[in-house]
Amino acid sequence: MGWRLKKDYNNSDNWYFFKITDHGKNKKTGKIERDEDPLSEEEIVECGFDLEWNYSQALEFYDNTFKPNQKILKIESKINAHKRVSRRKFKKSIFLPPHLVKKFYNDFLLEKYPSPEKKNKDDKTKKLLKGYDGYWNTAQDVIAEVCVKPEDYFMKPAKFYLYAIERGLSPSWFKKIIRFINLWGYFYSVQTKKPFLKIPSPEGQYRERLYDSYHENKKEGLESDPITFDILNKIEICDEFNNFDYKNKMESKHFKFLYIGCAFGLRPSETKRLLTDYKRVFHKIEKDRNGITCLHVNQPKLITLAKDKRWKVIPVLYEEQEIALKYIKEGKFKIPLTKTIHRLISPRHNNYGVRKGFFDTMV
Repeated sequence: MGWRLKKDYNNSDNWYFFKITDHGKNKKTGKIERDEDPLSEEEIVECGFDLEWNYSQALEFYDNTFKPNQKILKIESKINAHKRVSRRKFKKSIFLPPHLVKKFYNDFLLEKYPSPEKKNKDDKTKKLLKGYDGYWNTAQDVIAEVCVKPEDYFMKPAKFYLYAIERGLSPSWFKKIIRFINLWGYFYSVQTKKPFLKIPSPEGQYRERLYDSYHENKKEGLESDPITFDILNKIEICDEFNNFDYKNKMESKHFKFLYIGCAFGLRPSETKRLLTDYKRVFHKIEKDRNGITCLHVNQPKLITLAKDKRWKVIPVLYEEQEIALKYIKEGKFKIPLTKTIHRLISPRHNNYGVRKGFFDTMV
């Protein structure tokens, strides 16, 4: 950030004061991009200028007073930043001793999660290993911020959950970070000969708060146009076992996932839960008093209600719902990636679109 005093060449007594914001080099042109924003009269006065001054008086104040003061403020800012960094490093060294961190990375982490470049291309675990450096770096930031020692991880998991909730972290990303924090906790405890129990996965209220905070912070990214049966019926489907053109066709398991969401107006997380709910804890298929088949879906986020009142009951009235019910029983569906939906439907749609079109479809 910088400043610029500019003379009005049409009137030598007039002048303008600008705030310059530097955006760095443009990768395509190689030129430095800057924005010059003119300051209002109130902002100019706050900087110490007098609006009655002519250009010569303003320039003298700018060169002799304003610029030296800005240099002093800049130096003070650097000193304060250095102090903050030093305090952060000192706090981090308490919970992450440098010699143990280095040993953990070289002798433990690289052995358990070898570099992806050293693995065979056909190795199925390659995707899981990719990017572990980023997970470990983030895990260190979390450990330094939360300030909990490994022997207390199991007793104080809420501090880690609240860290993710306050920042609206992705639940799947947070799950990976916790995995690396637990690896560090195990290694640290072995080296220091202290007991260790890992951080448990968030459940109940914390789990729901984690998902809610993520959706609230990513509100714009989760907005979607409705996905209806008319849209789904136009999509070409390919069988996952045959070598079809995946760029122009959707895998059947992804199509079934969207179809179920359209038929019952379920959230993506609710549809995913159906896939792993083998014991029918979160869903059940029963007939009501009138003999109509209904899909019952449990909503754990309604923690203020009694357990028997957390069920969402959806009657199966239409042919599309009967087809979707068969897909649920088969269990051969999987949530598609957002980029898959963008490619085959449109950039304005994502997995939440199936829920938005449910009411209009049923009416």
